[in-house]
Amino acid sequence: MFHSLTILVCFVTIFKLCAAEDKQRPFIFENKVKPENDIITRDFGKHIEKILDEEQVHGVAIGIVRPDGEIELGAWGTSSEDGRPTTADTLFAIGSCTKAFLAASFGILIDDFKNSKNVIALPPSLNSLDWHTKIKHLIPEDWVLKDKWIEEKADLRDILSHVSGLVGHDFSYKAQDGAKDIVRRLRHHNTPLELRQKWAYNNEMFVTAAYILEKYSGMSFPDFAHQRIFSPLGMNATSMSDDLAVASGRLSQSWSLKKRRIPLWFSGKNMKTIAGAGGIISSARDMSKWVNVLLHSGVDPVTGLMVIPRSSFEDITTASAVIAGQGIADIQSITGYGLGWMLASIFGYNTIAHSGGLPGFLSLVQFFPNSKLGFVSLTNTDNGDRVNGRLSLSIMEVALGIRHNNSTRIDPIGHPYMRENVTTTTFETMSSSEPPSLTLSAYSGTYYAPDYGNLSLCTYPPVPDRDSTYCEKLRSSFTLVDTAENRTLDSPQLIATSESFWYSNLRFTHLRNDTFAIQALTIFEDGYGTDNSPFTYTFSEGQIARFRFRYTGEAGRNSTINEHRDARVTGFYACGLMRDADSRKECEESDSPPEGSLVWFEKINNF
Repeated sequence: MFHSLTILVCFVTIFKLCAAEDKQRPFIFENKVKPENDIITRDFGKHIEKILDEEQVHGVAIGIVRPDGEIELGAWGTSSEDGRPTTADTLFAIGSCTKAFLAASFGILIDDFKNSKNVIALPPSLNSLDWHTKIKHLIPEDWVLKDKWIEEKADLRDILSHVSGLVGHDFSYKAQDGAKDIVRRLRHHNTPLELRQKWAYNNEMFVTAAYILEKYSGMSFPDFAHQRIFSPLGMNATSMSDDLAVASGRLSQSWSLKKRRIPLWFSGKNMKTIAGAGGIISSARDMSKWVNVLLHSGVDPVTGLMVIPRSSFEDITTASAVIAGQGIADIQSITGYGLGWMLASIFGYNTIAHSGGLPGFLSLVQFFPNSKLGFVSLTNTDNGDRVNGRLSLSIMEVALGIRHNNSTRIDPIGHPYMRENVTTTTFETMSSSEPPSLTLSAYSGTYYAPDYGNLSLCTYPPVPDRDSTYCEKLRSSFTLVDTAENRTLDSPQLIATSESFWYSNLRFTHLRNDTFAIQALTIFEDGYGTDNSPFTYTFSEGQIARFRFRYTGEAGRNSTINEHRDARVTGFYACGLMRDADSRKECEESDSPPEGSLVWFEKINNF
């Protein structure tokens, strides 16, 4: 998920900003690079302060590499509850902006093998390592899939460009999982797509790639990136360690959309596990050094050191998959994906970018290779994707001469590959015009899916004579936070605990018939930070995935399960756990969805 899970902000943010309606022409531009004037001026700073205030974001730090090679740094707002100012050295989690570092690391490793600098030998069946090396040849015991064609044919380029045919299942991995656990769980996932059929964002593929990198480099991805990228570039504050970030005293605190402070979401083993997909913590100062290297095709212009081999840099920044096959007239070309980067032309300027998101941290890295302009924007609040998108347009306006018609307010959309792939219906707008086929207690119990594990659902509010200690404790937690947040139970609900990487609990709210909506959330019974009042945090605020329960036999709308002993819940299929929108829609709308488009949870016992 980098977010969904990312699931997860992407390059399309910038383009969504630019395209309110086809009839609108919100920008007037001159296709010229402006003279080498300062971009961050007093007026520009006031503009950023206004954006922070409008979007309710605590702080932002930016770094801009100008066309003349000069680097400008700036920071606004606060990075702590006690009002500590944000600076260019404040540390932020950069989420999926990490993916470009993993792709670059693989390019370096490939070059090592090409020049006999490798320290780990390839399997006897392989003579070389390149982007077309099959995953099956690299980790044969771990890479086992339901779709044997994908298992045999998928290569490094496929998994790093999100065209493996596997759709993301961010909710499937557990807090205690290591990278190997996540890779080996792939064998249980259904594969609704064919290899290279369609671009489908998948964090698990980058976890897999980092796992392979460690196996054939002899060091973890965090250590490899430190030795081959961070250290040579002088990115001394950058790491994939929460301990180092906290010890520095410069790590920003983070906030939710509801203005509640939340913790750094990953730590310790979790940080290493998710490292390849989104584990880097960095500052605007350090990330500007990275942007400068990108603008010079992998070479550090300060030292002359080639950090990313030229051939690998070209492979990484060349689109090999199509995200959006149609552009926007006079604004944007089609959008492609390279290896950890999104590519397009916007207002006639070729641009390469990626954005990232973890709870409370939203980031954006974007550069214009032909114009020698690049920047990074790091924020510490969940609404930061809107800030990053608006700042991108402002920087383009000042540095490239693009003019933005401010009379048109364009709403940016962050994490489109997460947010577009879950239903955006809020619980407050749901209605239950058609009740469940069975009494609510018939749906409680323990369910199992091999790739998700056990899930025990309790009725909420309680149903007499069907209870357990587990359910009593769980209801107590939900009652505490629901009371604190003034939430009412307008529809029947089922609740559960979870061992997920991303959340601690699940809330199922009845929609219609045997269809329920699910909300993944983390409960903070004692609050967090200086505010100790209970609250909930949902990784994707207000967004849901739909589940439909199945039962055998026939049941009347007002009958009980005891009156119809042949009627029982056998399980449910989950339509909203997959990132692929088409697969999810087909699953939601069909009474008998195709096997490849669903996750089936079988009921294994009642309470």
